[in-house]
Amino acid sequence: MHHNAEAEFILTRNQSLKFSETTLSAKTFWEILQRNRFVNIKKLEIAHSKIDPEIFKIIPKDLQELSLHSVTDLHGNILSTR
Repeated sequence: MHHNAEAEFILTRNQSLKFSETTLSAKTFWEILQRNRFVNIKKLEIAHSKIDPEIFKIIPKDLQELSLHSVTDLHGNILSTR
């Protein structure tokens, strides 16, 4: 089951932002980053979620690691990193 992104993100002490079992639009992702001042994220982990690929255009520039596990776009197409 996919939930609202608001309830599903966690920022860890090592500056990792995690989303799980979430449907995440680019607008919601941007709002979360801005509202919580997540500008120094080093790692972004997204698991078992549906996301808008436009998110990749607004990822913080200091991001060092991106992890996708069982992630699809909003139409159900599988996304992966290479």
